[in-house]
Amino acid sequence: MVLTSLGSSNIHVNASATPGGDGRSWASAFNHLQYALDASLLINEIWVAAGIYYPDDGGGQSNNDRLASFTLIDGVSIYGGFNGTETQLDQRDPELNVTVLSGDIEQDD
Repeated sequence: MVLTSLGSSNIHVNASATPGGDGRSWASAFNHLQYALDASLLINEIWVAAGIYYPDDGGGQSNNDRLASFTLIDGVSIYGGFNGTETQLDQRDPELNVTVLSGDIEQDD
């Protein structure tokens, strides 16, 4: 994936999003956190909607790879707790919109 400019200071991620999004808005959100991490050199925040995210999904990862991990980027903040409609960071509600980064690679627990 090659991104030259997102034109905003944040990337949007929603596990329920249609595959192929570019992360520029909730309507075109990435469906895997790994895609956002790959593009994060262009932004300073990643907004993640409620859902469960696995490190072996997206971003060139191999499915069920037990060595897969989320590699955080220095200077990029990741915020969960969004429902997928917010336009401001202070509109999120992490208690209502639970965002989980899960290590259950095989999704069997």
